[in-house]
Amino acid sequence: SVGYVPASTIQGTRFTWSRPQLNGIFNQRASGIDVISESLINTTSQPLNVSYQYVLTAPNGCTNTASVTL
Repeated sequence: SVGYVPASTIQGTRFTWSRPQLNGIFNQRASGIDVISESLINTTSQPLNVSYQYVLTAPNGCTNTASVTL
C-alpha cells in the first residue's frame, strides 16, 4: 500500500498527482488530488520504485511540479 501526504508552506496550495503505467506494476496508470493512497500490485520478484508527478497550484495561480518516488 502506498500513502503520501503532500505539504506546502503556501496555505491553500492545491496538489494534483499522476502515475504512469509501469512495467512490473499490475495497476493501470492513475491520478488524483492531494493524498496518494493506492495499493499497487508488483508482478515481479524484486522491489520497485514508483514515481509520482505532482503539480502544485498556489492560490494566486502560480504552478510548480515536483516528483516523488516511493
